[in-house]
Amino acid sequence: MANAAPFFLGGVALLLLVFGPSSSWDGAANRPIEFSVYDAEGRPIAGAQVWLQQRSGTTDKSFIDEHFQGEERELMMQHLRELRLVGETDGEGVVTVQGMFGAGGSKTIFGRRGRYLVDQDVIISADGFGDETFYLPNLLGKIKFSLSEDDLEAKVFLKRKPTNSAR
Repeated sequence: MANAAPFFLGGVALLLLVFGPSSSWDGAANRPIEFSVYDAEGRPIAGAQVWLQQRSGTTDKSFIDEHFQGEERELMMQHLRELRLVGETDGEGVVTVQGMFGAGGSKTIFGRRGRYLVDQDVIISADGFGDETFYLPNLLGKIKFSLSEDDLEAKVFLKRKPTNSAR
């Protein structure tokens, strides 16, 4: 029986490691999102601006448009491009922007587990198409993602806006 004690203690230690204490955490998950922007016929739109709206308010398109003009606005836009909150599609109609999403879960000795919540709007602007606002979860197909999910991709199709003709 004395020889069984180490196996018993080892088993108890293993159970404590597996089912032992865990703690909750909350924070944020930074994830890249690849946008592919097309016209209604499926042709890529080069030069479309993709603007991920953050909940802070100070990086929202309406705030920037209202509070910054000229050189000051261009400096702010350059800053937002460096942060990858705003991007412009390439010749294939593709751009990657960076999103910061609220996240939470549990932490054990095996690492963090949890989910992040994608709950932002995205504004896409292109010449001839105007500004279109989309709810990002509608483009991605869901609102909650596992922390292991980091390949987010969205396809967007824009309709050309009619031009006002002179009468």
